[in-house]
Amino acid sequence: MDLTPLRVASLAGAIALALVVMVEPVLAQTNFLTFPSRPPRAKPTTIPKKGEPQPPMLVQADQIHYDYANERVSAVGHVQMYFNGSTIEADKVTYNQRTKRLHAEGNVRLT
Repeated sequence: MDLTPLRVASLAGAIALALVVMVEPVLAQTNFLTFPSRPPRAKPTTIPKKGEPQPPMLVQADQIHYDYANERVSAVGHVQMYFNGSTIEADKVTYNQRTKRLHAEGNVRLT
């Protein structure tokens, strides 16, 4: 086999091309992206059983209205409520003491 400089260059180019073609699929399977691990999940809050004392609730608002006849409390304007590690922010929040339901409306955010 006659190895002229042109044939050596052609052979070297063919080998280089073959290596690139064979290595590319291997590189495509390699995961170059690394993601940080997930933060631990927050512990779920527990609802106190009947007879157990409930943690205090802090309410800040522009106005607070008490409806004694219907057992409702409404907080209006820049409402911020802190209870058991959670925060509710809204334009208006109404708490029905009979049903123990909270209704928030307007720019509501729960954290």
